[in-house]
Amino acid sequence: MSIRSLTTGVALVLVTSTMLSAAPSSAMQEWGKGPASLLMTKEEKAKWMKVNTDADAKAFVDLFWARRDRTPGTAVNEFQQEFDTRVKYADEKFRFQKTRGSMTDRGKILILLGAPSRMSKARPDTISNIQTGVIGAGNPASERTDNYPTETWYWEKERIPAFSPSRQPLEIPFIDRYAAGEYKLGRATNTNAVELMKRAAEASVASPKLTQVPKMDPAMTPAQPQQSQQVIPATVPASEGSSPAMTAFTTPSYKSAVDEFKSAKATPYSASSYLTYSEGITPLGEYYVPVQLFVPKTSALSTGAKTTLFAMVEDEKGNVVRVYEEPVTLHTTKEDYYVDKSMTLPAGKYSTTVGLAVDGKPITMSSTKMELKGLQKGASGVSPLILSNDITALKQAQMPTDPYAFGGIKVVPRGDRVFRNNDELWYFFEARNPGMAEGGAPKLQVKLEIEGTTTQGKKKVKKQAPLMEAVAEPLKGVTGHFGVGSSIPLEKFETGDYTLKLKVIDNVTKQTYNMQQDFKVR
Repeated sequence: MSIRSLTTGVALVLVTSTMLSAAPSSAMQEWGKGPASLLMTKEEKAKWMKVNTDADAKAFVDLFWARRDRTPGTAVNEFQQEFDTRVKYADEKFRFQKTRGSMTDRGKILILLGAPSRMSKARPDTISNIQTGVIGAGNPASERTDNYPTETWYWEKERIPAFSPSRQPLEIPFIDRYAAGEYKLGRATNTNAVELMKRAAEASVASPKLTQVPKMDPAMTPAQPQQSQQVIPATVPASEGSSPAMTAFTTPSYKSAVDEFKSAKATPYSASSYLTYSEGITPLGEYYVPVQLFVPKTSALSTGAKTTLFAMVEDEKGNVVRVYEEPVTLHTTKEDYYVDKSMTLPAGKYSTTVGLAVDGKPITMSSTKMELKGLQKGASGVSPLILSNDITALKQAQMPTDPYAFGGIKVVPRGDRVFRNNDELWYFFEARNPGMAEGGAPKLQVKLEIEGTTTQGKKKVKKQAPLMEAVAEPLKGVTGHFGVGSSIPLEKFETGDYTLKLKVIDNVTKQTYNMQQDFKVR
C-alpha cells in the first residue's frame, strides 16, 4: 500500500469516527422522538435531523418552545406548561404495554386537540371476530366498529379547536380490535383526525419568524399575558371516561324535560323506569358509582333505536354537579330493558335524575336520592346487596370501572325488584379485602332470612336458613375481591311483598355486615 493510500484510509476512518460521535445524547434524541415531535412542523423536523451536538439540541429545544410561547419575554411559557400537563395525564391514563400513554393514539389526540366535551364507550355483544381480527382487517373502508370495543370522543361547539376548518361538532372513535386494551384511531364519519393533528402542529407556532429566544422582560409577568389564541384547552379530562365533567345540557329539551319531571306530582311518561346505584372501587383505588336505569317491557323502546341517556346530578344544596348526555346501547334482560354506566362523584348526598330519549324525544325518566360514603383502597367491606335473575359470565375482559361487572361476571340488578314464581332469585354481593384464613382464603358465613306478606289473605311469611359457610369465589383480575351469591327458587312463594335480609360474618376480621332488599313476587 502506498503512503498516499494509507493516509487517505486513516483520514476516512477519522472522519467516520467523528461523524459517529457527532450526535446528541440519548436523552436529547429521545426528546426528538417523544411527545414534542407531535408539534414539530415539516421545517422543524428537517432542522432537528441536522442537529449533531447537545449544545445545538438545547438551542433547538429552547427556540422550539419560544416559538410557541403566547407571552414571549415572561418568566412562564403557559403553552409549554399546558403541554407538559397533558403529556403527564396521557402517560398516566393511556399507557399500553411498553408504549407511553402520550404516544398512543388517544394520548396524541388529547395533546393536540384538547379535552373532549364527553365520551362514550361501546362493547360488542360477541367477540368471535375480535379474537381473529377478520372483519375489516387491512381494509379500513370495510371496518365496522360495532364488532369491537370502541371509545368515542366528542367535541361540542364550545370545545372545537380554533384551528378546525369546520365549526360542526367533532367525533373521533378509538377501536380496540383485539380486546387487549389498545385503542387505535378509527375512521370518523365527520372528522379527519389526521388532518386536524397536522393543523394543530401548525397552529401551535405563535411566532413563526422567531430565530432567537427572546430575553425576559422584567416588566412583564404571567399575570399580564399578551392576547393570543389558546390552542389546547386548559381542562384536563376528568377520570370518568377521560372526559371533563359537564354541568349543563347541550340539548335544551333535555334540561326542560328534567325540570318538568322534577316538578310533576306523577311521572308524565307511560314507560316506567327504576334507578339503581351502587359504589365500587378498583384494586388501584379508583372510586366509581355504577348506575342502572331499568325499564320494564315497553313498546316505546327497541334495541335498534337511536337511544340517548341524559342525566343530572345535584348536591344537597341543589347545585348541579354533573350532567350527562350521551348515546348509549340499550340492553335486554329477559323481556325488559336497561342501560348502565359508571359515574365519577365524590362522597356526599345527591339527587340524581336519569332519562332515556329515542331520536331526541324523552321516553322515560326516574330519580333517586344517593348517599355516597366513598370507598378506600385496601379497606375491607361488602358491596350493596343485589337481587337479580340475570347473572352471566362475560365473554371478554371488563374495564375496571364497568358497571355491575365483577371479575368476569355481569350481574344485572332487577331494577323494579319484581320476580315471577318461575324465576330463580339470585342474591349477590362483592366482598372486598376480607380477612384471609390459613391457606389464603376468606372465611365468611351468611345467614339468610325472608319476611313478607302475601297479596291474597295478607298472610305473614317468614323463611330462614341457618348460619352457613359462604362460598367466596375469587374475582378474575381483581385481587382481594370475591363474589358471593346463591339462588332462591320462587316456585313456592305466593304473590306478595317480601324483604330478603342477609347477615354476613367475616370470621377472620370479626366484622359483621347486615344487608337487606325488598322484592315482589307477581
